Amino acid sequence: MSTPRSLVALAVLAFLLAFVARLPARWLPKLLPSGVVCIEPSGTFWDGACANFEAGGFRAGAIRWTLQPLRLLTGRLAARVRVSQPLATVEGVVALTPGGAVEARNLRGSLGLAPGGLLPGIPPDLEGRVALDLAELTLHDRVVGALAGRVEIQDLRQRTSEGMVALGGYELKFAGDAAADGKLTGQLRDTGGPLDVAGTLTLTPAPGYLLSGTVATRPEASPTLVRQIAFLGSPDAAGRRSFAQEASF
Repeated sequence: MSTPRSLVALAVLAFLLAFVARLPARWLPKLLPSGVVCIEPSGTFWDGACANFEAGGFRAGAIRWTLQPLRLLTGRLAARVRVSQPLATVEGVVALTPGGAVEARNLRGSLGLAPGGLLPGIPPDLEGRVALDLAELTLHDRVVGALAGRVEIQDLRQRTSEGMVALGGYELKFAGDAAADGKLTGQLRDTGGPLDVAGTLTLTPAPGYLLSGTVATRPEASPTLVRQIAFLGSPDAAGRRSFAQEASF
């Protein structure tokens, strides 16, 4: 009786996976698609690290990975990845597509708000933490194509000439793919603190963002914060003021 083709295919696949698993990570830079860079690789293809990693214009910094070889059959280089920096720890399953896009699933972690960190476009006068719990994230050339999950901003503070001003906490929820015009909108609300906020954050294909909504101060708001909010103009009948801010990364 001849050996079934399925058993032969499995044997070949097992051999290839075992071969790939033992390849040194220092060979990786020459095999990565355009736009993906691994600096100072160590370990193996299966379980390795880069001192600095960039993909699709996104600079992740130092990472470690454990390869998911079966995803190679779908044309994607996928791995469980952990990013560890002084201000950030993020982990999840990340895949690189042939077109250079980055696809992430079950992305969770905590990031410090600071210029030059993992999050782009952070004003230098803001401090705080960001907690991520994302089921899906797709990024290509710094443009977000899909985003589903929750982003929480914790203990946000602003440095002013009168000292640090507490701004409270906020939550953003995104539901999935970008619209036909490339824009992706999340719902914004506060989670407590001196400001009562409701609005939206729209990520644009510029790449950039448009933040808009309404805000009112709570009794615990500092005099400095009350004066800042007053610059937004006259409140409506409910005591709320409209705001909008737009920028490119």
